Amino acid sequence: MINLLPPKVKREIVAGRSNVILWRYCVVSLILGFLLIVATAGIYFIMAHTRTTARQTIETGNRRALQYQKVQQDYESFSANLKIAKAILDKDVRYSKVALKIAQAMPSGTILQTLTLDSKKLGTPMTINARGKTYGDALRLKDSFQQSSLFKDVNLASAVAEKENKDGYPINITINVTMVPEVAKQ
Repeated sequence: MINLLPPKVKREIVAGRSNVILWRYCVVSLILGFLLIVATAGIYFIMAHTRTTARQTIETGNRRALQYQKVQQDYESFSANLKIAKAILDKDVRYSKVALKIAQAMPSGTILQTLTLDSKKLGTPMTINARGKTYGDALRLKDSFQQSSLFKDVNLASAVAEKENKDGYPINITINVTMVPEVAKQ
């Protein structure tokens, strides 16, 4: 085929084809740009929804944690109290057993008037006030305490008779003793 078209028309035809191709590229670019914007907006909305869901999950978890925080505090308090109780029980002195041992060491005819037991006083001098029927009871009480394994350094401080006494034990007896610390551990 012979090309009978003048060169100017040929250039316009080539330019027209180039314009169509450029026009198509522009349309395709606009469509791709629009799709990119739509995709970006879609991803943004999905991320926003995910963020909202995550915040709700965190808030729910925090509420549950607050509910269990009271239980945790109670547990820690109870645990601390148990440790304190264990420490106390490890140092526990059974005063009822100590008092019973002292009563068993006393001779008949004597009674305790006052007795102060304290774990801090074990091994240190202390005073025992008792009552007896006769002065001989005061000496028997002193001898009985000396023979007992409960006491050491037993001294009769005083034995004084009361003039008016209605309980049948007119003699006030004061004895200074040092209680052996091991008595509390038995």
